[in-house]
Amino acid sequence: MRKFSKKFKLPSWWVRYSIIEYEKCRYFFEDTEIWSFDFDLVDNKELENIPSLKIIIPASCILYHRVDPNTLWDTMAKKMTGKEAEPLNPDIIVEGLAEEDMILMEFNNPMIWDPKLAFNDRCLVLDQHEIYQWEIAAFEPIPGKIRGWHKSKVPELPDNLLQSLKTVNDKIDDLRNRRTHEKNVNIKELRTLAEKYYAELETARKPIRENLLKYHTRKVDKDVSR
Repeated sequence: MRKFSKKFKLPSWWVRYSIIEYEKCRYFFEDTEIWSFDFDLVDNKELENIPSLKIIIPASCILYHRVDPNTLWDTMAKKMTGKEAEPLNPDIIVEGLAEEDMILMEFNNPMIWDPKLAFNDRCLVLDQHEIYQWEIAAFEPIPGKIRGWHKSKVPELPDNLLQSLKTVNDKIDDLRNRRTHEKNVNIKELRTLAEKYYAELETARKPIRENLLKYHTRKVDKDVSR
């Protein structure tokens, strides 16, 4: 990971999330969880594509800039533990082009929870070796359900694409529950289903990424024309 981060002069987190989003880097049901990451599964030729124009949607992450890292971490730690903290300037959340002092705040460890099994209200784009962040959705409750889901905030992302993604996510979640609650579970069967559902997951995410790249292009072109 560090090797390619240094080679492409990109943050290590971008390299990691790019692999997670685009590459086949998982074993299924090799451990207690449905997936296990193994980045050695990815061919080096595939990794050469990391600097190309692309979009990632890492769950539970927000990109910040224009803020002292220690101040940011201290404030977030206080908020997560219920302590009083000084409010931060909302402009530190990147919307558009990120500045060189950018900091990615990760609220879930991607090694513990697969980011591809969730969504985010913001996406990240690598364009001409510069990183952008755009707000694209809002998380909303679903009446009668424990967990909510995301609703689009941009015209390029129709809600039916998000619903298709949720359908696949729910299938994978049910598979995880079978592993936990069923006795004498057939691991071979679950592994086959996991491979099938992850293929469906990529099929659901691909048009979302393509549409969000159109949104990115429109936003950048609009800024340039000003």
